[in-house]
Formats: sequence, C-alpha cells, structure tokens
Amino acid sequence: MLITCRRCGRVHALGSCAVPEKPRRYARSEARAFRSSALWQRTAEEVRALDGNTCVVCMERDGAVNDRRLQVHHLDPLSETGTSCPSATDAARLATLCERCHEQAGRGDFSKEQLLEWMAAHRARFR
Repeated sequence: MLITCRRCGRVHALGSCAVPEKPRRYARSEARAFRSSALWQRTAEEVRALDGNTCVVCMERDGAVNDRRLQVHHLDPLSETGTSCPSATDAARLATLCERCHEQAGRGDFSKEQLLEWMAAHRARFR
C-alpha cells in the first residue's frame, strides 16, 4: 500500500522510508507524567491555598507579597524519592514559591530546615 510519508513527504510503500524518525524533544519521565496528573493538580491547588496564594520565601524572608508565577516546590525532590513516595503529595513537604525562589530552592540557596521554618510561620498567617 502506498502512503504519503509523514517524515519525508514522498509517496512510497508503508514502512519503507529511509529517513530516520526525529528524536523526541524529551522522554516523558515518571515525574513529568505525575505533574500532569489530576492528583498532583489538586494537591498543588490545595498547597497554594494553604499558603494564601503567595510565595512563602518572598513574604517570610523579604517581607514582600508575591502572588505572580507561583509554583509548588517539593522539599524532597521527585528525582530522589519517586512519585509513589507519600511525601510527593504531603502538603507539609510542599511549599508555594514564585519562579525566582523556586530556582533558588533548587540550587540550594537556603536549607530545607529554613524553608520549613518559613512555611510554618507563613501558614500560621493564613489559618
């Protein structure tokens, strides 16, 4: 059967194209799939609500209210714990951070212990 090839645009027999398939931009990792799940979306929404839809670090460290470009940070990285670990969806181990503070947390600019202290103080404001 002749087809129009998706890879090269020519007409030839099915499966006989010599042009190699383009590599995918990224492999769909377990963590990426988890972040797309309904469970994670609900959890992230709950965590943002717990934190008053503001960045924990900006408010507690800098005294500034930042509610833009918020992300939810795992204190225990998914790359280390995996997505089946209970801490992946435990609100006590998740913090709402702005993009800048999330990058700083990923680099280790402040410790987990410091972030936990800021989280406790921050969440006390919104109870």
